[in-house]
Amino acid sequence: GRLEFMAGGGDQNLQPAMTNVSHVLRHLSFKDPGSTTGWRLWTSLPPELTRMAQPIDGRVFVAEELHETWEHHLRIVSAKTSHGVAYQFVHFGRRAKVAETEVPQVRFHFDFEPFAIEVTAENKRWYDLVTSLLAGLGGLFALFRLLSRGLVAGSRAFSD
Repeated sequence: GRLEFMAGGGDQNLQPAMTNVSHVLRHLSFKDPGSTTGWRLWTSLPPELTRMAQPIDGRVFVAEELHETWEHHLRIVSAKTSHGVAYQFVHFGRRAKVAETEVPQVRFHFDFEPFAIEVTAENKRWYDLVTSLLAGLGGLFALFRLLSRGLVAGSRAFSD
């Protein structure tokens, strides 16, 4: 999809050379139109996924030269949680030159990925940890036992 913001419009006449499209993105997020869950979706996600919820909130994008526009490219992935579907995205922004007669714009290009991430909570009991530790110790014991037997057999072969 595509979303464009243009300075001016209607009965305003702007000098294209004098138009600066520097901007601050206070908040940008995505959600289903019929969703009523709001921020509860993000509370059900692990912290490493929540930072992808609004990666450009509060960022400043400055057009440093004349005839320069900002293009924002967003790749959006849906995350299925126990509370519903949340959307997270990756951002890539760049400045682009425009013709001197064209009024600069701020453009958002976004692509929805055809896959989703399913986030589920996995609970483990304390005895699962103990079982894993004992299995690891048993494996180490068997490994050292085989190594010691191999070393003993090897030393006997060389001593004879």
